Amino acid sequence: MSPSNQESNLNWETLDGSTWASEDDAVARAYAGKWVVAIPGKILASGDDLNVVAQEAAQILGVDSKTIVVQSIVHPDEWFKDFPVCPQLPASQTAG
Repeated sequence: MSPSNQESNLNWETLDGSTWASEDDAVARAYAGKWVVAIPGKILASGDDLNVVAQEAAQILGVDSKTIVVQSIVHPDEWFKDFPVCPQLPASQTAG
């Protein structure tokens, strides 16, 4: 059985919301280490248990929990932790 148009639209909306939540500094700091379901600009549900968060958001939205996107939130201080720091070029190799 395919999802209804409403469920499909909410899936896209929660996908957009998960991107917003994971990239917004204030949201990421407030919900770091948590699972969230969001729509752009609003957190609908959050917590430590993915399944509980999905069920809570599904109840709010009136859809099956399998049709929404649940996002884990990483603290902004961890966003670029694994990226190597660019080495400084010697002055002889810089323009100018």
